[in-house]
Amino acid sequence: MNPDFANNLTNPMKAAVLGVKRRARFIEGYNPITDLREVLVQFFGDRSELENTGLTLKYRELVNWVRENKAIGLILIGADPTNYQHGYDDLIVKYTTQTYIKIDITMKSICQNLLREYIGNDNIELMCESTYNYDGYLRSVRENSSRSL
Repeated sequence: MNPDFANNLTNPMKAAVLGVKRRARFIEGYNPITDLREVLVQFFGDRSELENTGLTLKYRELVNWVRENKAIGLILIGADPTNYQHGYDDLIVKYTTQTYIKIDITMKSICQNLLREYIGNDNIELMCESTYNYDGYLRSVRENSSRSL
């Protein structure tokens, strides 16, 4: 399965996203999109460094950060632009490839590429299991999906 990050998330993915959304609900001032932007700027915000080291190194570093911080739910939220406020500019940096093609590196593109190319579907679900209070969120997701049948 290749998730489209808006409609086809598995229950483990939904549980990880729910964990982040609940954090935003219970921690005053916490905004997952703002938090995600700060993280992505740390890894991808310096254009000269990116052009010197390449994107692959930064993606690998980000995978390690996501794993260490149990933040796969945050990345899943960033992969779905319907989670952004209307008109939100998710541009992180304008990047020039080795073949001199200029591309926009956005929150959405980083998150989607990270999930598809660097983590992979099987590993996404494994990483979801490390979400704080995962079992409770998964139970909630399953209960809500069975009610809507």
